[in-house]
Amino acid sequence: MDKMELKFIADTISKLHTKYDIRDIHFFGTNNKAMKKIASACDAYAKLGNDEAPMICYDATFFGSATDGFVMTNENIYIHNRVEDNTLKVPYTDITDVIYEETDSDGLGIYLILPMKRILIKMGTTRENEIKSITELIKETRALLHYV
Repeated sequence: MDKMELKFIADTISKLHTKYDIRDIHFFGTNNKAMKKIASACDAYAKLGNDEAPMICYDATFFGSATDGFVMTNENIYIHNRVEDNTLKVPYTDITDVIYEETDSDGLGIYLILPMKRILIKMGTTRENEIKSITELIKETRALLHYV
């Protein structure tokens, strides 16, 4: 990754961090807590590729370990839902939309819409305003990275 791409990613993070102040959302490089959350999520489930830069982490855990939730990079979103063993790696290029709605068992959730399926991100909050803001954050991140 060259310096121009790194600057673009840093500028994108700065724009998003200024706009979105959401509990349990952590932006790379903004403070020590955010860096620890992102490192924990990457160690637990988000195995990044060589040209990927972590940007945003959502901590869906009850005790703040960041071992469940999602990590957004410059290329993909990595999802690890609680009580599930597998991690989903979803390239932004595969996502056609992002919505939030009722799930079968967990209240509100965020769905990544792909051409042939929907992927649920289980939320650690039941606050509709937070879930709506996180949905908008995912959409805007994809747009700023030119994946829309």
